[in-house]
Amino acid sequence: MHYLLPLLLLLAFVPARAQDAPVLPGDDRLDASRIRPGEATYSITLVQGAVRRDFGTSHVVFAIDEEAGVITAVRSLEMMGQKMADTLRAAWPSLAAQYHHSNNPQRRLRFTVEDGALAGDHTPPGGTPEAFELSLDGPVFDSAWIGTLASALPLAEGYTATIPAYEHEVGGLADHTVTVQGQEEVQLAPGVKVTTWVVEVSREGIPAVHLYFDRADYTMKQMRLNPQPGMEVILTAQVEGGGAGK
Repeated sequence: MHYLLPLLLLLAFVPARAQDAPVLPGDDRLDASRIRPGEATYSITLVQGAVRRDFGTSHVVFAIDEEAGVITAVRSLEMMGQKMADTLRAAWPSLAAQYHHSNNPQRRLRFTVEDGALAGDHTPPGGTPEAFELSLDGPVFDSAWIGTLASALPLAEGYTATIPAYEHEVGGLADHTVTVQGQEEVQLAPGVKVTTWVVEVSREGIPAVHLYFDRADYTMKQMRLNPQPGMEVILTAQVEGGGAGK
């Protein structure tokens, strides 16, 4: 599945069919039918030169309550003995942000969105909670949903779009550029391959991330990023029959 991008963002442009306006909550360019409840486990591999080593695992659970109009994502990630966790809630099917709680060795972050304001607190390592608040003109996206939003766009060769979303690190909304760079076959396990859309997600100030969405069902099968020169982190969906469980 395609829900891990925000946890790792902390750690070429193709000119065709650019959108005239940014993608906003409830935008008719988003196909919510591609986003389905379920769970997935990803293996994490660290590549440095010719050296590849297992780096950890991540697990994601999605739940959709259509009657209540809510979608929830619960993510956990463990790398080298360090654990991270996210709980996210958004309106369904618009994906407008409602709640975010993140806890990892670098910080603790929590905020809610209601009554025209985004408010919460941030706690740095060994520090005390620091409150913050941002007035809003309307519904907004949480950057923690960027991977999910990208999968719901009308992906095609050369497609590009801009998604403004709240980013605590910049103190407000930041533009995320989503660009389809083509198609690629991804190997999930020996003898198990899938054809994917290769989608680059970028914003100013951080390394770009490449997401690989299954062309058949738009779930995320792989993610690649370079947190520093000479280092690549790869998340790959585990599959039955691949020796890694479901």
